[in-house]
Amino acid sequence: MGKVIQLASYRKASRKDYLTKHGGRLDTFLEKFVRHNIDIDYQQVAYDYQQSQSGSDMAWDYVAFRDMLEEAFDEAFGNLLYQLLNAQHWFDERLISRSEIIERCLSKYIMSNCHYAISL
Repeated sequence: MGKVIQLASYRKASRKDYLTKHGGRLDTFLEKFVRHNIDIDYQQVAYDYQQSQSGSDMAWDYVAFRDMLEEAFDEAFGNLLYQLLNAQHWFDERLISRSEIIERCLSKYIMSNCHYAISL
């Protein structure tokens, strides 16, 4: 059991070291990816989502909206993004999951449209 715990802490430390060393490169890569590949108006997407939820008795939920966007990003851009990342010499797919890459990419997309996102 001690070896399993040591392996888990080794993986956690390796991941932390990787993100410390290459996190800036990853963020820059994702910002460029969003800027060059994602030409979707965040304001319009948010408005359309809110309108689709207006007929329901419940108020629209930002977490559900973000989950929907994450799923759509993965479906639309996930393969291309992961393929481009794998071509980078510094990228190590063992230390950062595809879902985390998509989540970071979505965050970059939202932050690039931050002037509207903050007003929600």
